Amino acid sequence: VEGKVDSIEGKIDDMEDKMDNMDGVLRTILDLMTQGSTPAPIGPPTPAPVPCVDTARKVVHNGSKRNWCQVARNANNTNRLCRNNDLFDICPVTCGRCSP
Repeated sequence: VEGKVDSIEGKIDDMEDKMDNMDGVLRTILDLMTQGSTPAPIGPPTPAPVPCVDTARKVVHNGSKRNWCQVARNANNTNRLCRNNDLFDICPVTCGRCSP
């Protein structure tokens, strides 16, 4: 039994040495990764750009198939029509999301 205890203690010592070595390696890797790095950006990601072209064809939107961009252009209140029908993605020019 005493021999087994000595053997186990030896294995524990070996494992502690390996853990110390691993700690040093991890610290070195962390130092290499953080040297000269810039901090991560703060805030939400920027959305993908919306193509700056109105849809020229009839599309089904909110259950109606129309040329929604033409309807919005001819409306008395284009901004309200765009907002109420969420036309910004299919009519970005007419709805003021971008300039052609």
